[in-house]
Amino acid sequence: MKLWHLRFVNPLPKRVYKKRAKEHWLMWRLVMEEKIDYATASTMTLDEILEANAALDIHIENVNKANKKGGRK
Repeated sequence: MKLWHLRFVNPLPKRVYKKRAKEHWLMWRLVMEEKIDYATASTMTLDEILEANAALDIHIENVNKANKKGGRK
């Protein structure tokens, strides 16, 4: 279904969407960080999403460590 075909006559309260976003944060994190596009993320299993988030955490840790080493010169 294309977004432009949807009718936004009676959207749900904002708190509903915020709750959904929090419940699906592990998927949205990958999309918001532009590591995986929405189409890919929406087809991944929970295990794949968890593994991708763990890999992203490791990557961020490694970048932070490299930045600290670079700053000590």
